[in-house]
Amino acid sequence: MMVDAVVTGRGLAALAAALDIAELGLSVMVTAGADPLGSAPRPGSRDFDPERDPSGAISALADALAQPLPGDHPAATTSEHAMAELRRDDFRAPLLQSRTGVWCEQNEPNVWGIPSVPLSEATSELIGSGASFRAYLDRVMPILTIGKTQQMGKLVRGRIGRTAHDRLVEPQLRERFGVGSDSIDVSIAAHGLNEAMTRVGSLTGAALAYSERYMQDESRLVPTAGWAGFVDALIARLRLYGVEFSDAEITEIAPSIEDADDWQVQLGDGREMTAHAVIVDTDDSASLAATAPLIESVLPEFARVHARTSGSPRGGERDTLQRSGEWTIRTTPNGSIQLLGPRARARRDRGSAQLDAPGAEEQQQITAFLRAAGIEVDHPIEADRRPAPYISLAEREAAQLRFEHLATEHRDLLPVGRTIHGDELSQAIQVARRGAVTLRRRLLGLIEQ
Repeated sequence: MMVDAVVTGRGLAALAAALDIAELGLSVMVTAGADPLGSAPRPGSRDFDPERDPSGAISALADALAQPLPGDHPAATTSEHAMAELRRDDFRAPLLQSRTGVWCEQNEPNVWGIPSVPLSEATSELIGSGASFRAYLDRVMPILTIGKTQQMGKLVRGRIGRTAHDRLVEPQLRERFGVGSDSIDVSIAAHGLNEAMTRVGSLTGAALAYSERYMQDESRLVPTAGWAGFVDALIARLRLYGVEFSDAEITEIAPSIEDADDWQVQLGDGREMTAHAVIVDTDDSASLAATAPLIESVLPEFARVHARTSGSPRGGERDTLQRSGEWTIRTTPNGSIQLLGPRARARRDRGSAQLDAPGAEEQQQITAFLRAAGIEVDHPIEADRRPAPYISLAEREAAQLRFEHLATEHRDLLPVGRTIHGDELSQAIQVARRGAVTLRRRLLGLIEQ
């Protein structure tokens, strides 16, 4: 059996890439993954968890599914369109604890807790009037190193003081990145913040100028039918293009002996096929097991523990966020409790490319943290290990170079998924669709083989 492309799982990024291949009439087979929904939902998550979309890739994919099909294709049903409909949750900064342990709102607008109005009542209540005045001095301090401060911690402490940094900024950066702010590049946390600071002359003024973009990037999207519904809508659209779905998993993949430009694919049901191209869903455990030797170079170097449970909400209609050492805990108005651990070198199960499950020591840390925070839970704690976001330009560029090297070595092999993009679904979809466009041009003979 010969196909143009085999897709090794059913995560959102993999299905998005399959759509860009199939819409030009190329033959595509999507195999069954061990994780039916791939990237969402996933262990320790929920079907209606919102996702950031700073690249706009999730919205663009939903828009593509809402468009009528060209030519003689049968029209997609209204219900399929509805399954891909997105709801936007506007960004609201979480409540933080004041020096006295009271949950307080942050000054709005802000960027990672950097207040736009240092002497506001909200800021003074959180960090005290003295620390607020120290933050205000940012407005009159000269900018001695315009655009040259690379790390968030150094920038924030130098401009608005240690207390404001520790209470307002550090908890939010640690929750996102899993490390302290001294290890995070300004250009990674808030690309353009340094430039805004240069224009307006202060960090707090830059927070005001940059806040609209920050709030847009931090807003979340969730399908009205859940991520499972979004996946179903993608599958329904792919079927209209004649994409074949196999119930078997891929067990082995290797370059074809007869033609070095093709791939020999073995399925779990005993079938063999030849594919001109392979799209590897790195969000699927079966795909990782079968393709690890080929894509190992692009797998994440760092990971962190994600844990969640549920209990009584404590912030009214707002999320609350607190930090304890290297861990953070967020509670939501519906009682969801999420704990995030520190970034560490990725550990993988022996014989597999999958990140290993949290061990007993980490489970004990989670339990102890909840107890120390005075939080009573009413459900079991679910925990898994996920890729950690990039924290520096150098790290992100190194990952990009490894990805490009793999593409040069295997031009018809495209790894996709949030697993290889810092657990960011938006970026994963964007890169997958961009790679699929290049792949389909090669398959159509529009660029050199």
